[in-house]
Amino acid sequence: MSFASSFLFARKILFSNKTQVSQAQKNLFAAFLGLALSLVPLILVLVISNGMIEGITNRIIGLSSYHIQVQHRIPSYEANPNAHLQDLFALQKDILSVDGVRSAHVEVQGIALGTGKKKRTGITVRCVKDTLFSENPSFASYLKLEEGLLEFSSDRSVFIGTKLAKELDLAVGDSFYIISAKNMTSGTVQPNLSVFKVAAIVSSGYQELDALWVYVPLSNAYRIFTSQTSQAILGIELEDPFSHDIYRISNEIESFLTPLEFSFLWSDLNREQFENFSSTKQLLLFVMCIIVLVASVNIASALTSLVLERRREIALLLATGVSQRTIAFSFLCLGAGVGLMGLIVGIPIGLLLALHINEIIVFLEKLLNFFSGFWYTIVEGAPVVQKHLLDPEFYLETIPIVIPYWDLFLIAVLCLALSVIVSILPSLRSAKEKPLSVLRKL
Repeated sequence: MSFASSFLFARKILFSNKTQVSQAQKNLFAAFLGLALSLVPLILVLVISNGMIEGITNRIIGLSSYHIQVQHRIPSYEANPNAHLQDLFALQKDILSVDGVRSAHVEVQGIALGTGKKKRTGITVRCVKDTLFSENPSFASYLKLEEGLLEFSSDRSVFIGTKLAKELDLAVGDSFYIISAKNMTSGTVQPNLSVFKVAAIVSSGYQELDALWVYVPLSNAYRIFTSQTSQAILGIELEDPFSHDIYRISNEIESFLTPLEFSFLWSDLNREQFENFSSTKQLLLFVMCIIVLVASVNIASALTSLVLERRREIALLLATGVSQRTIAFSFLCLGAGVGLMGLIVGIPIGLLLALHINEIIVFLEKLLNFFSGFWYTIVEGAPVVQKHLLDPEFYLETIPIVIPYWDLFLIAVLCLALSVIVSILPSLRSAKEKPLSVLRKL
């Protein structure tokens, strides 16, 4: 038995001399179409989830936790915490000499209350130098300037996020008040009011991350906070935070640290969040794989229908000396062929839609808002409420397109293997046909 002869028999069985398309052929075409269409959402989910996770991960570890973070503990009895900042600047110079480190920046973080024109809300104050926004590759790439200038023109300049600016009704040039708590030497806690001027409105493209961020000059750190109400850190950016080389760099950094300093990898600071991303992606892919599995079962159903419909042709082939193994392998070829055609059609369509997913989402949102605006205005007479398919408060405003070629290859192999597996039973059934008993009934 050769593959060529099995393929020839499969073609003979599938395409009879009848001019009219049979029900079994329609079922086989429907199985192919169902498999192709089931692959489209699977590819979309894979590409979108990979892009979302990679985009959010890069922003979290680049803008929030840094690739490696060194935390400097200032003693509670320290009268001048600014002196300890000089220790961090000295450490910064040492760390920049480590191979694999791209940048390092000193920062002081604290929690306070931010007040705008009408409202107030809790904020995370990040005291930094404005060189952070140009010299740190992550900030230069992911932090987008929406309004103003990205430089501290004075000690009273402040940068705020787009969501915070909208919530507090602030624009560039407006006054912004920061109310923090200061521990007095007497042991009491008193409010501390600091007045700033909005110099820029920025966005990371992920509102859930930067919704409460406020950037102020580093020189104001211990005017706003005390050493007990803030955390001094050194944020370190690496050339490749996902390489195993990060452990070597971390060990070299630790050799420079004093007993008051502790280093943490980005994976340690964000472990729970990234595990949540991974489990969510796996759950989505599992649901999509179930859809593909159901579509593959249709191939078995269509082949079973074809076996029953082509019993006469199968019996004639067996009577002329064609082996049962050849007949069975012919139906396996049919099942594999249907799976292959589904892959050839489904994967390109899925990739094409994934590559233009941002444009598709914008178009669908416009369409949705057009009809919902018509309904609210004409029918209900209420103000129009803008709707989003992906709420920017919880998702990236623009989905990065990341094509996982290795995952696509695995999907293609598994889908093809699944098509062959579900074709085994119909193939074995076709080989068990008894030529004499079939021909007697004709």
